Amino acid sequence: MSYREFSDLITELAAGFDAMGLAGKRIAVCGETSPQWIATYLATIACGGVAIPMDKEVAVPELEGFMTFAEADAVVFTSCMNEKFKETVENHPPVQYFIPVSTESDIC
Repeated sequence: MSYREFSDLITELAAGFDAMGLAGKRIAVCGETSPQWIATYLATIACGGVAIPMDKEVAVPELEGFMTFAEADAVVFTSCMNEKFKETVENHPPVQYFIPVSTESDIC
C-alpha cells in the first residue's frame, strides 16, 4: 500500500463515518494489526471521534463490558473477529453499528 492509497483510505473511512452520523462519536477498533486497522483509528480521530482500541485476544464478555463502559457507538472489526462478534451483534443494543472490514491478509 502506498502512502497515497493509505491517505485515501483514511479520507474515505472518515467520510463514511461522517455519512453514518458517527463523526464525533466513540468508535471501537478490534482486530489484527493492519493498514486498515490503523486507517480506521486515524479516520475516527480525523472526523472528531474518539478511537477505542480493543484487544482481539480478550473474551467476548470482557469485550462487551468494555464497549458498554466506553459507551462505544460503533465497532469496526476485522473478519477474524466475525465469530466472536456474532452473538454480540444480536445482543448488544447500545452499539449502533458493527462494521466488518477486510484486510489484505485476513490471516487469523
